[in-house]
Amino acid sequence: MAWRKSLKVGFHRMIVDASVDAKRTFRQVAVYSQRPDHPIIAGQPETEYLRGYAFEVMASW
Repeated sequence: MAWRKSLKVGFHRMIVDASVDAKRTFRQVAVYSQRPDHPIIAGQPETEYLRGYAFEVMASW
């Protein structure tokens, strides 16, 4: 289960690093996951396969 958390953190960290590289401030406005007809089953990390983030690009630094 620890690897699943590290994937989430790694994906989010990549977005944060991209904002720094672009010299922009990103504001997270939403987090997305799969719909209820694709349930996430405890103990089966492969069932959590859809995820997404929505960010707003704020003014430059």
